[in-house]
Amino acid sequence: MAAGDLELFVAWAERHHRRILVLLIVIELAVGIGYSASLGPELRYWDEREYMQLATSLLTQHEYRFGNDLAFRPPLYPIVLAVARGMGAQVFSLRILNFGFLAGAMVLLDRIATAAARAAAGLLAAAWVLLNPVMIYTAGTLYPQTLAGFLLLGFVALIVREATSLFGAGVVFALLVLTVPSFAPLLGVSVLWLWQTRKRGVLRPVLELAAGTALPLAAWTLRNHAVLGSWVLVSTNSGLNLLYGNSEHATANSGVNADIGTYVSAAAGLGEVERDHYYRDMAVHWIAANADVAAKLYVAKLVHYFSSNDRLATATETSALRTVIATAAFVPLQLTLLARSVLAKRFPLKPVELLLLSLYLANALLAAVFFTRTRLRVPADFLLLALLGGLAGLAVRSPAEKDARPVARFSES
Repeated sequence: MAAGDLELFVAWAERHHRRILVLLIVIELAVGIGYSASLGPELRYWDEREYMQLATSLLTQHEYRFGNDLAFRPPLYPIVLAVARGMGAQVFSLRILNFGFLAGAMVLLDRIATAAARAAAGLLAAAWVLLNPVMIYTAGTLYPQTLAGFLLLGFVALIVREATSLFGAGVVFALLVLTVPSFAPLLGVSVLWLWQTRKRGVLRPVLELAAGTALPLAAWTLRNHAVLGSWVLVSTNSGLNLLYGNSEHATANSGVNADIGTYVSAAAGLGEVERDHYYRDMAVHWIAANADVAAKLYVAKLVHYFSSNDRLATATETSALRTVIATAAFVPLQLTLLARSVLAKRFPLKPVELLLLSLYLANALLAAVFFTRTRLRVPADFLLLALLGGLAGLAVRSPAEKDARPVARFSES
């Protein structure tokens, strides 16, 4: 397609922006319905069954419990499932609910990428969801990653709009942490971004953001103290996850397949909180006693974060075709990350792009502290989709934009 034809196509797409976005969402939901129907009612993964049992416990016993554990999993996704099941939803409908979150993510991608570049960039970011089989696959499982991606994009959309109050953004971030606790440190990255981009008058929005974040987290922490007798911020699985990624049998891609049987046997008689502390202390002790090995393992896990090949605990879901598809889906995102970083000198990053890059890279560094897996990276991959749209916007610009100096303020984009 010639440059002139491409510009005409882009102009046509932007004139029909809303209609195209609606069409993309309709297609996504149709794909979700068909895919969910093909999967049937079977829950293929252990985690899915655990989330479902937590939802059932909430619905039938009015208690957040799995066996003897009262706070092992982060609570938000099981609560969402419980509400849906209380309205009569079965497994098929619960999968469709995930595709609803994916549709919401497409809307947010459109808004963020449009702000970063232009309306066509927003459409490309939203459309790329349909070209990413990993995101479709993940939405078809009863995992919290699609909800987490939706919440992460919602937080970004709120924080970059330069609204008067960021209290709502804080609440959304708290819901994200109650879905995937490992995202919690990203609040600090966001505060640094606010400080850098707003310069003056930043104290009030930062305090509002902190207050909005603190209230939901404080409420759940008080609940945990009431039922456990200990102060647990979100869940009691952080020690286990740290041990899976930092023990003598851990490798770059072992994930939850690392052999920690010795530690599990030793902790068999401990309570939920004590067991979490024991696993954490054992991981920290191993890191301290094997500093060189732990450092190399951390680097290997960080490199694996950018991979698409995992060792799955459910062996029947592993195949060469699955690896090829996952790799093909992630390569464009890897190239986006690399290209936008390389082009940053010629085309300075706009504040929204800086936030997207900062959050993504910070999440990679944090994830490698525990262990890295493709599924766990999916929420952060939404950030690269938004960046992909903005990158495409650099390639297709109007003559006036090509002559103008690149801008760096979100409010000027």
